Amino acid sequence: MTLDWDAVVRRQREIVRELQPPPAAFERSGARVYLADARFVDAHTVQANGARVQGEKIVIAAGSEPVVPPVPGRDLAITSDDVLFLPAFPESLVLVGAGVIGLEVAGAFADLGSRVTVIGRDPEILPAFDRDVAAYIRTILEGRGVTFHLGAALERLSGTTGAVTAHVTQDGRELAVTAAQVCLAIGRRYNPKRLGTDALGLVMGRLGLRVSEHLGTSLPHIYAAGDAAGNRQLTPTAAYEGKLAALNALRGDVARADYSVVPQTIFTTPEVGRVGLTHAEALARGVKCHVATHDMR
Repeated sequence: MTLDWDAVVRRQREIVRELQPPPAAFERSGARVYLADARFVDAHTVQANGARVQGEKIVIAAGSEPVVPPVPGRDLAITSDDVLFLPAFPESLVLVGAGVIGLEVAGAFADLGSRVTVIGRDPEILPAFDRDVAAYIRTILEGRGVTFHLGAALERLSGTTGAVTAHVTQDGRELAVTAAQVCLAIGRRYNPKRLGTDALGLVMGRLGLRVSEHLGTSLPHIYAAGDAAGNRQLTPTAAYEGKLAALNALRGDVARADYSVVPQTIFTTPEVGRVGLTHAEALARGVKCHVATHDMR
């Protein structure tokens, strides 16, 4: 069997289009839709395609961008936004980052036949999940040929197109890993310059706009949801926050965010999901609990 990478890329683009509701779906409910790059003119006005749209309340749900570390040679690397749409399939791939994005990409490309290496700063993968779950996913990925270098820090990149070397330090020693592509997958962060929200003086948090328990920003009439709010950067969280931010913007902070029953999902192979507390989190809160496992195979 031969991989048709061009067909894979085409199918991915089709899926992206299918997941995006057409403008008519919103317009039927009475909304006006502008498909354009938007920028804030002032705290109540957004400009899109030459039109100025004003709002008494505003919700920012503009997503995030990959974080690019300031290491020498970073221009030789691609990001997680690029890796799924490369012009050619990489026979070898280094992923810098052992979080959700890195592991999802690692599994997908290993299954397609790429030699995958994952470099992670933390000593373990998936710190938000129970250790037995994380260990199982690592074992599965290693069984598919993925190599892990954990507790490692990226120092620099060197080489040329098609042969990029990641230089890392691990346990006090230097390590060099060369691949056709090096992908930076260390996380994502909301970019305040994209919409011009930096000029509004909105306060940033670590990964997104700093928000209250009602998802309000530092300006009382502006709310944020999803990656722009910088909380759990996962689809179920974005869906939950979008509804909550809209509700509070329209009705006046009537609901507080409660993530205790918002699911977290990771699309590795197999997929991983969780709802509520992990065993470690329950113990840390003094909750007496019993752990049971069941083989679903």
